Amino acid sequence: MGRNLYYISNVALLAGLAIVAYVLQASHSRTMDWAKLVLFWLGASAIGYFLLYRIMARVRTYRRTRPVYLYRRRYRILCALLLLFGLWAGIGFNYLTLATWQNPAFYWELLAQQQPSANHYAVVWKLGNQRFRETVQVQSLRLTALADVALDDKKEKLEVEARLDSAAATLRPRENGDAQDIQLPEGFSIPPLSHHTLELRFDYRQHFAIFSLAASYRSLPTAHSNQTTSSAFVPQTIVAPQYILIEPSSAGLVEFAELVDRVRRPAAQTYEPLILAIGRSRHPQALAVLLELLKVRDPKVKDAACRGLAELRDSRANQALMRLINSENHPQAVRALGMIGSAEGIQFLVRLLGDDKREPYLRSAAAGVLSESSQPLAIKALAALLRQKAGSDLLLQREGLLALVKMNDSLAAQITLELAGEPRTGEHLRVLIEVMRELNEPASLPLFAEWLRHWRHYDLTLHDVQLMLDYIVAGRHTNMVATLIDILNQEPTAEAQSRLVQTLSQLVRQDLGTIHFPALNHDMVVANERVISAWQQWWGQARNQPGFANQIAPSTISDQL
Repeated sequence: MGRNLYYISNVALLAGLAIVAYVLQASHSRTMDWAKLVLFWLGASAIGYFLLYRIMARVRTYRRTRPVYLYRRRYRILCALLLLFGLWAGIGFNYLTLATWQNPAFYWELLAQQQPSANHYAVVWKLGNQRFRETVQVQSLRLTALADVALDDKKEKLEVEARLDSAAATLRPRENGDAQDIQLPEGFSIPPLSHHTLELRFDYRQHFAIFSLAASYRSLPTAHSNQTTSSAFVPQTIVAPQYILIEPSSAGLVEFAELVDRVRRPAAQTYEPLILAIGRSRHPQALAVLLELLKVRDPKVKDAACRGLAELRDSRANQALMRLINSENHPQAVRALGMIGSAEGIQFLVRLLGDDKREPYLRSAAAGVLSESSQPLAIKALAALLRQKAGSDLLLQREGLLALVKMNDSLAAQITLELAGEPRTGEHLRVLIEVMRELNEPASLPLFAEWLRHWRHYDLTLHDVQLMLDYIVAGRHTNMVATLIDILNQEPTAEAQSRLVQTLSQLVRQDLGTIHFPALNHDMVVANERVISAWQQWWGQARNQPGFANQIAPSTISDQL
C-alpha cells in the first residue's frame, strides 16, 4: 500500500478522536440527538479505519515473492483487540443513548451546593430536558418539608428563598402546610436539549429538617413528533434524586440510604421526625425500613413507625399492622390502617368497631379513622353494623354515628332517626342528641319536641334540655315556638322555666321578663307566673303571623314521628 494511505489513516485517527470526544461531551451534558449519534459512528469508523490499516497493511520486498505485513504481529494483535473493544464500546454507547431517550424527558442535576456562612445553605439544581424533539412544559415545582423541627425554645421558622434562572421566585404554601409551590412564570417550559437553573437558599439556625424536590411536567408535541393524541403527553412527576438534610451544625444533600442509616442510630430530638420523613418520602425502600422499626421494643419508636406507615399508605403493611393491633392493642396502628384505606384494612376496622369485647379506646380510634376514609366500602359496612348492633352497644352507637356523619350525613340522619324511633334510655338519647346537633337535620325537631316535653320520663338532665334548646336557637327554628310555650305552661320547676323563657326570648327577640329561680318567696312565684302568662298572651296574638307558620304543635308530634 502507498504512503498516502498511511497519512490518511493518521488523519482519520485524529479526526475520529475529535468527533467521538465531542459526541461524548454532548452525551454528558445531555444534548444528544440523532445527528450526534450518526456523527459518533462516523468518528468511530475513522478510528476503525486507522486500526484496520495497521492490521492489514502490507509491503512488497525484493527478497520475497509476495507482500508481507507492514507491522509486527504483536502490534497487529493489539490493534485487533482495540478494534473489538471499540466495537463493543460503540454498541454499548448506542444502547445507553437509546435507553436514555426512553427515560423521562425532565431530569434533575446538581450543579453546586455551599454554606456561605453559619446557619445558611444554598443549593443549585439544573432543570433539564434531554429530549431532542419534544419541549417540556413544567407545571409545578414543589418543595416538601418531610420533617421540620425547631430544636430551641425560640421556635423560629425556617426561612427558604428560591431563585429561578437568577430571578427571585415566590414560594406559596399548599393547603396541607408541609409543601410549598415555587411560583413559575406563565407558560414556563424547557426547549429540547436545554435547561433552567433553580437555586434554593435556607436560613435554618437551630432546626432539623428534611426536604424533597419534585417537578410536575408534560411533554408538548412538536411538528416532528409522531404523537398525534394528547394522551401521549400526560402530566408526570419526577423527584430529585437526593434529599436536603438540615441540621444545626451542617446542611447538605443525602441519599435515602443515609436517612435509613440515621434512623438506625437515632438522636433523642430527631428520631420521630426522621421516621415520619421516611414514610412521607414514598421511597420504594421506605416500607421495608418502617416494617423493621415496628419490631423495635421501644414504644415511642413503634408509634413513630406506625405514623410513618400512615404517611406512606402502602397496603402491603396491612398484615403487620393487624398483628400489632391484635397483640398489643396499638391505637397508632389502628390509625395507620385507616389512613392506608385498603379494603382489607377497612373491613378489619369495621369488625374491630363492632367487637364489644375490645378496649373502648381502640374502638373509638377505629371509628375516628373510618370517618376520615369516606370510602364507599367503609360507609356501607358501618351503616350495616349500626343497624344491627347500635341499640345494644352505646360506644358503637356514639362513635359509629359520629363517624358516619362525617362520611355521609344523609345516611347518618336516616339511621339516627331509625334508632330514635325505638324505645331508648337516657344514655342512648344523649348520644342521639349529640349526633343530631352535628347533623343539623330539620327532621329531628319533632323528636326534640317530644323529648323536651317528657324529659324526666326519658331520664334526661337539664344539661340535655339545654343542648336541645341551644340547637333550636342556633338554627332559628321559629316553628318550635308553639311547642316551647306549651312545655313552659306544663313545666313545674323554675330552673327549667328559666331556660325555656331565655330560649323563647332569643328565638323571637322579645323580652317579656325573666324567671326567678329558686323562687324563694310568694312574690317570686307570682312574678314567674306573670312572665309565663305574658308569653301565652303574646303567642295568642303572634301565632297568625307569617313568620310562625308550620308550627310543630304538641298535638301532632306523634303523627310526625
